[in-house]
Amino acid sequence: MAKRVTPKKSNKNTGKGKSNKKPNLFSRLGNFFKNLSKEIKKVIWPDRNKLKRAASVTITIIVAVALLIFVTDTILQGVLKAAGFDKPNVAQPSTEVVSESTDETEAQANSDAGDEEDGSIAEGDESTADDIVVSETDAAATDDAE
Repeated sequence: MAKRVTPKKSNKNTGKGKSNKKPNLFSRLGNFFKNLSKEIKKVIWPDRNKLKRAASVTITIIVAVALLIFVTDTILQGVLKAAGFDKPNVAQPSTEVVSESTDETEAQANSDAGDEEDGSIAEGDESTADDIVVSETDAAATDDAE
């Protein structure tokens, strides 16, 4: 059978004697600056040559990374332009022509009206006649929808 283990009582003060108040702000700031000056005295500062060497290595690495980013950006920009991704995302109008505009259709219908009197259509006007028929069909469909 296993033994039962009872927890030990702690030796904390239960409010008798010294209280657990923090020292005031000014004494804490004073302690902070005293400890700070002690730590500063422990620091081993580099001599002038070590400092120059460390600074030159740091600056060299910064310039090398900046150059690497520039070259990478330039190459990727060229690749994306070649692939056609250089244009802004602006809504482009549709390039599909459904029918000609109303003004052009009316003007062509008026000019074709003189040709229709003799019953002939001039060469090259076949598309105009088709457009007019499509426009009349669309107008009839619109009238039916209303």
